[in-house]
Amino acid sequence: MGLGPSVPGPDVVVVGAGPAGVAAAVEIARAGRRVMLIDKARFPRDKCCGDGLTAGALRQLEALGLDPRGLASWQPVDDVVLHGPTGHGLRLPLPRGRGAFAAVVPRLELDAALVDLARSAGAE
Repeated sequence: MGLGPSVPGPDVVVVGAGPAGVAAAVEIARAGRRVMLIDKARFPRDKCCGDGLTAGALRQLEALGLDPRGLASWQPVDDVVLHGPTGHGLRLPLPRGRGAFAAVVPRLELDAALVDLARSAGAE
């Protein structure tokens, strides 16, 4: 008794659907390979995280094709404010130009958008 025709499996399985796993899955899918992205959590899910994105992280997201400015809770960071024990503060502007320098977006939204990006690139 046969099981019927064989269904080909993925070429690559990526374990972990956080930013690094999604980036790997997107690149593999765009290279024409069948990729399966798996995670122990069900998405969307929240994750304990500071939610901050550095300039480097923002450039990586842009290179993947995700513009996090479209996310509902996106908050650009334009300045850094330092407060000392005496209560005095100092505001320092972050560099301007060539895209956002820093931002804050909840992982709940960012990771959901990244998983959607992986699916749209062809990941299962």
